[in-house]
Amino acid sequence: VEHAKVFRKLLPEARQIGLVPTADDIEPFAKAGVTVIRLWPKWLSDAKLVPRVRKLGLELHLGTGNGTRAEVLPLLAHGPESLSSDDPAQLVRTLREIREMNK
Repeated sequence: VEHAKVFRKLLPEARQIGLVPTADDIEPFAKAGVTVIRLWPKWLSDAKLVPRVRKLGLELHLGTGNGTRAEVLPLLAHGPESLSSDDPAQLVRTLREIREMNK
């Protein structure tokens, strides 16, 4: 959390993501000035976490391993503002496929 506070002081206008080590760190990172919270997909089994992030007025970031459809579709149900992947090119292909399916 201390590094988030320092970052906020140095770049107050920057969009800042909180790579929270545990779910208990959501609120402290929010108080430190982050604007985005990254949750691990395995944490999403706790249905209270996304609403906690939203209640704080923060954006949601979710990461995915390979960016496959099987990984991405369940994450999209949470309405994240951003996604990341170990394979960004695959994630882009998957998101394009999903967009085409929903036209």
